Amino acid sequence: VEGKLSPLQAEGVALATTRFNRVFTSNTAGSVQQSGAVQRAGFFLGDGAGIGKGRQIAATIRDAFCRNHGRGRQLWISTSRELVEDAKRDLKDVCCYVDVHDGVDLLGKSGASGKGLGVGGGLGKGV
Repeated sequence: VEGKLSPLQAEGVALATTRFNRVFTSNTAGSVQQSGAVQRAGFFLGDGAGIGKGRQIAATIRDAFCRNHGRGRQLWISTSRELVEDAKRDLKDVCCYVDVHDGVDLLGKSGASGKGLGVGGGLGKGV
């Protein structure tokens, strides 16, 4: 997105999208995967505070959304509930207009067991 990312941020997005587009044809044991199963490479963004990790994540999500013509799933996980508004802002700033769901609201609401999203209710707020 022209003018929305610094050169350092654009480099991080380019590295991430290159990794995410790498598809593996076998698992770590060397055996061929099931028909239709796809494993993709991951990417760790370890920039320091104030570099714009949120903007890089938003641009990477926008790239995936555009490449897949709006199909597929993108998941942004944060340790802080307060960062939801920052995520919405970053997505808007890179012209990625997608719904943002705060998963913390879902915890503890599914099923009689009191577990939501496969996580027990013993976690602290914002985790």
